Amino acid sequence: MTVPIKLIKNLNPFIKGWCRYYAAVVSKEVFAQVGNVLFQQLLAWAIGRHPKKSKDWIVHKYWSFTKGNRWDFQPASSGVKLYQHSETPIRRHVKVQDRRSPYDGDWVYWGTRLGRHPEISPRVARLLKKQTGTCWECGLFFRDGEVLEVDHIISRHLGGVDASYNLEFVSNVVENNLAYPCLCFVLPHAASTV
Repeated sequence: MTVPIKLIKNLNPFIKGWCRYYAAVVSKEVFAQVGNVLFQQLLAWAIGRHPKKSKDWIVHKYWSFTKGNRWDFQPASSGVKLYQHSETPIRRHVKVQDRRSPYDGDWVYWGTRLGRHPEISPRVARLLKKQTGTCWECGLFFRDGEVLEVDHIISRHLGGVDASYNLEFVSNVVENNLAYPCLCFVLPHAASTV
């Protein structure tokens, strides 16, 4: 294993961990500044390794160029690249709604918020989080105790698979009456069948 690849494999966990830790605060500008400082440090490291070569040669040896004028620290002919700070999506912290508790039994709210809840299966929680707790047919929020049906986005008889990217929750009303508009927030429902 070459030295640049070892360097990348050693740095990536630290960069990813640091970025994920600070991703919930206003940090896009800081990520850009830290990325610039890291670029300068890597350039100085590369110049130290090849003192008699030009900067142009060094840049083409250790960096690859992608769309949008972005430079990736990725030695030629290697599939390993250094994680960029600016690749980290900023996810704002959402405050818990007033008078909500994980013990209040509202598994729809907590499954949507966290992607997990002790009273529901991981598959149900992931689907609720993916759909942000709303019915994709009508856009209204699911209620606790509502009958929800897991439906395939692309039907299995048309080649759809039973994978999470091809599944969605729909209200029992939508499942049984596809010709009628969804009334999942209006009609009372029995206990959930999921």
